[in-house]
Amino acid sequence: PATLSGGEAQRVAVCAALAHEPTVVLADEPTGELDLASADEVYDLLSSAVASIGATLLLVTHDQRAARIADRMARIRDGRLSEEWSPHAPDDEMLVVDDRGWVRLPETLRRGAGALRGVRASTEGAQIVLSGADEPLAAHPVAAAPTTAAAGSVAALEAVRLAYGDRVVLDGLSLDVRAGLLTLVRGRSGSGKSTLLRVLTGLADPDSGRALLAGVDVTGLSRAARADLRREHVAVFGQGGALAEPLDVIENLALARAARGLPADPDLIDKTVDSLGLSALRQRAVRLLSGGERQRVAIARSLVVERPLVVLDEPTSSQDEAHAEIVARVLAEAAAAGRAVLCATHDPVLADVADTAVVLT
Repeated sequence: PATLSGGEAQRVAVCAALAHEPTVVLADEPTGELDLASADEVYDLLSSAVASIGATLLLVTHDQRAARIADRMARIRDGRLSEEWSPHAPDDEMLVVDDRGWVRLPETLRRGAGALRGVRASTEGAQIVLSGADEPLAAHPVAAAPTTAAAGSVAALEAVRLAYGDRVVLDGLSLDVRAGLLTLVRGRSGSGKSTLLRVLTGLADPDSGRALLAGVDVTGLSRAARADLRREHVAVFGQGGALAEPLDVIENLALARAARGLPADPDLIDKTVDSLGLSALRQRAVRLLSGGERQRVAIARSLVVERPLVVLDEPTSSQDEAHAEIVARVLAEAAAAGRAVLCATHDPVLADVADTAVVLT
C-alpha cells in the first residue's frame, strides 16, 4: 500500500519471500531502511524461518550486526571475493589471494598506511610487508554555501499535523533547520521521517500547520511556485537516487549544475567526486555502478548544485561502514562550510557527527 513507509514495505517483502517455504532464501539488504530494533526483528525472523524449513540463507548486507545469525562471512570488493572470516572471530579476517596473486587491500588499511596510490613490497622471513609509498594528498574542502538573505533559520515546520486516515504520522511537530548545522531526523521505521522531509520541501501538504522554506510558507504556493522555490534553495537526495542512467558520473554532476542554470565548475565536481571516494568511477556510466556507488553519486549531485539547504533521506542505507564514514564526514564538512544539512537516518555513524537531532516516535 502507498501508505507504508519504506521500512514497513521492506518487512512485508521479507515475509512474502518466506511464505512459500523456499529451499534457498536470497536476502538483498533486508534491513537497509529499518531502525535497529526492527532490523533485529527481521534478522531473528530470517534465522528462525530458514532453520524451521531447512533452507539455506544467503544474506547480502552492509550491516555488521547481521553477523550474529551467520555461519560464514565473506566480503566482495570490486566484483571479487576479497576477505573471509568467521563471525565468531571477527578480528581474524583473511585476505583472499586469487590464482594470479591479486589481493585487494581495504581502503581504510591503505589510507592509514599512506598507500592509496602505491605500495612497496618486501619480505621478512615468512612475512610479506607492504609499505605506503604515497605523496601526501591535498585536502578537498567542501565549497561554502552561497550567501542568502535568510541567515540562521533556512527552513522550519510550525505545529505540523499530518495523518493518513486514522494513522497520525506527524502531530503538532515544530522544527527549525539552521545554516551551519547537520540536523538528523531519527525514529523507528514508519514514524514519519520521510514524510517530514516531503512536507518541509513542499512535496506534501500537512493537514494543519505551516512549512517555511527560505521564509516563505510553501503550503500557500502553487505546484510551479514550489518547484521554483526548491530549485533556488534546496538540493534533495531521495531514496532511489534517480540518476541519468546513460550518463557517466561526471556527466550526471555537470547536468545537475546545468539544470539549475549554474556555470560549469569542473574543479568543484572533481573535489566532490574525490571526497566521496568516486575518483576511479568518474567516467563510468551510472547504470553500471553498484547500489552504494550510485548512492554516493546522488549525494555528490546534491552537493555540487551549492544550495543553502541539503535534504537527504537515508543517505547511507547502501553504504558499508567505511563508506558510511566517508559520507558522514563529507556531510559534516558541508554543514561546517555554512549549509543547512538535514538527514533522515537510522545510521549511528551519522549520529556521531551530527550537531542536533529530532526523534520521532
